[in-house]
Amino acid sequence: MENVKLVFVGTDNETELQVFANNENNIFIDIQTEGYPHSFITLNRATAIKLSKELKKQISYLEGE
Repeated sequence: MENVKLVFVGTDNETELQVFANNENNIFIDIQTEGYPHSFITLNRATAIKLSKELKKQISYLEGE
């Protein structure tokens, strides 16, 4: 498994979303917003794939920039 962590910064520049595979072979998603406690979720492979497909579907509904 690669040792990679992706960090996405929200449009407000105060929120970060971190995504990486953890040692339990799950996808770990951590959301950090300045001034608030961290929120996180771990997803197994099948659920992460379903989330990925749903994100692609919802993105397709957005107007191009």
